[in-house]
Amino acid sequence: MLKLTYTILSVTWLVTTSYAALAPFIQKCKWDDRACLLKSSQTAIPYFAAGVSELGMSPLDPVALNTVSYNEGGLKITFKDMILSGTRNCQVKDVERNKDEQWLKFEVECPIQVHGNYITSGNLFNIPVEGSGPFSVKTDKLFILLKCRLVPVDGEDGQKYWKLNNDVHTYEFQSKTLLKFENLFNGDTEKAAPIMTILEESWKEVVQTFGKPIVSEVLNRIVSHLDVFFKAVPISELEI
Repeated sequence: MLKLTYTILSVTWLVTTSYAALAPFIQKCKWDDRACLLKSSQTAIPYFAAGVSELGMSPLDPVALNTVSYNEGGLKITFKDMILSGTRNCQVKDVERNKDEQWLKFEVECPIQVHGNYITSGNLFNIPVEGSGPFSVKTDKLFILLKCRLVPVDGEDGQKYWKLNNDVHTYEFQSKTLLKFENLFNGDTEKAAPIMTILEESWKEVVQTFGKPIVSEVLNRIVSHLDVFFKAVPISELEI
């Protein structure tokens, strides 16, 4: 009987420590302890950004983004070959979890840079625009609010895991954003001058317009990483 008890305890210890080793950077928190959730989330950001191969999480900084397009209000623009960087320096401003309604909310501020290639035609704020070539978007403070449902599910190992459902987000560029588009009007600087003025003086309106597909793609990557993380680490290792 003593030997059986020892064996059970040993197996339990091995299972527990093996799970803990998967995410040693995570501090377990009570679901309503916002200070603990905030501290744990901030500590985890550099690990998420660098990637955690043991959990199947590829690096998030830098990371290649999918091709996205915007086609509204007479403006057509496609972004491709994009690389995102800067998420390793995100600052978590608030984390809140509602256990009864099963949702988790993050508020973060991130300095990000996206560069790649673009092709555009149409009108930007009633000014003709066309061109194709390299582009970059750089900001010191992109505010993101991400809210998603956390649904507990049974894993094949008998452990409980969280599954992410129905994520929603809002965003705001809170500091001046530098927008650079090369080769507008095939390099004709005179034709490009009105657009360059808009990019410089009305940057906030511009990024709130065609920034939607880029930010959505960024958030899709973040949510995808969270989903992989929650599928790999049981609730018992995340919550007290």
